[in-house]
Amino acid sequence: MRNGKRGNRELIGLAALFVVFITALLGFERLAQETVAHDVPSTLNSQSEGAKALFLLLQKEGFAAERMETPWTSLTSKVGLLIVIEPLLEDRNITSDELANLKSWIDDGGTVLFMVTLPARDFSAKDLIAGDIAIVKGDKKAKDLPPFAPNSPYVRNVALLHVESPVRLKTGANSHYQTLFRDEAGALAAEKAMGKGHVIVLANSVAASNSAIVQADNAILLYNIAAETMKNSRRTIAFDEYHHGVGFESHGADDPSDRDMFASTPKPVRFVLLHLCALGALLVYVGNRRFGPLRSLHTPAYRASTDYVGSMARLFRRANAGDIAIVTLYRRFVRDLRRQLDLTPDTPMHQLVAQTVRVYGINEGPFLQFLTTCDEIERGRRIAEPAMLQLARELDNYRRSCNLV
Repeated sequence: MRNGKRGNRELIGLAALFVVFITALLGFERLAQETVAHDVPSTLNSQSEGAKALFLLLQKEGFAAERMETPWTSLTSKVGLLIVIEPLLEDRNITSDELANLKSWIDDGGTVLFMVTLPARDFSAKDLIAGDIAIVKGDKKAKDLPPFAPNSPYVRNVALLHVESPVRLKTGANSHYQTLFRDEAGALAAEKAMGKGHVIVLANSVAASNSAIVQADNAILLYNIAAETMKNSRRTIAFDEYHHGVGFESHGADDPSDRDMFASTPKPVRFVLLHLCALGALLVYVGNRRFGPLRSLHTPAYRASTDYVGSMARLFRRANAGDIAIVTLYRRFVRDLRRQLDLTPDTPMHQLVAQTVRVYGINEGPFLQFLTTCDEIERGRRIAEPAMLQLARELDNYRRSCNLV
């Protein structure tokens, strides 16, 4: 018993340690995701190059701003504006599935704001959204530029845009982009309609940074884009944080590892499953391990049930108390018989005999003689041992005849 309790304690301790380990693993994984590097343009970054100020500004202005920690394949009509600030994490490339869903989402009325920077992007036939625009190197010198398209609603009340961009935009011949800002080196902001939605490309990711959003009218431009997109709707503004490394990694259909379900599972969840399997194997081992040396269990010696009857018979015989045994059996027989016939305990003997004869068909004479003899013994008559044995046999027969066995 003591070894069993010790085994149970070990199992409970192992399970508790496993829960603590998994909780710590997921907690540290989440903390590591939200503790981004100082140069990542994330809404979780409060350093100069982060975008936390823009996130808080839009929330303060009444917009439902949220962080998107899943791939673009999860975009729905609930989101009205998607803000993508480069550079993105190299380990999380944009898949063709994401681009296809983003294209459908824009066609249905969504607006995407790309804030691009180096490394320079080439024309790409796979890019269904911005494949008609190239990102090329430009002059990074800081400057303030007036709007190139003053009638656009996106530049309303914007006098100057502060620019520190190492890239410029080069649009295709039939791209239908409207240039919003430009300098002598090329376009810095462009917009085009796509289906029911819009695509806005800003070659100035620094404009949304915590340090530059207060420069010139950068905050007004970004506010105008949000206001023009939302137009008092209840949709949300989503900041792409998944491609900054936040959230669980997911594989697209064009990823070879997609054929392996385990490889497509988020890494922390994979760790949980592996450790769960290890814990299961450990529990099986511990649960089937001996906690002490082998011991033989001796089968206890049980006495036969007839030993008690035999010993009592010998006791009555040595004490010459056969009459006491008969009286005991007789009283029990009469009590059980009255109960069987549903009679009261004080029912007279002649009524008991009559009822027994009527119900069970017993011969009245011998039965009455038997009861009379037993009654006399109860009042003190002494009998010999052979007579006592004969009465015991008759009493047993009457019990059987009356279904009292």
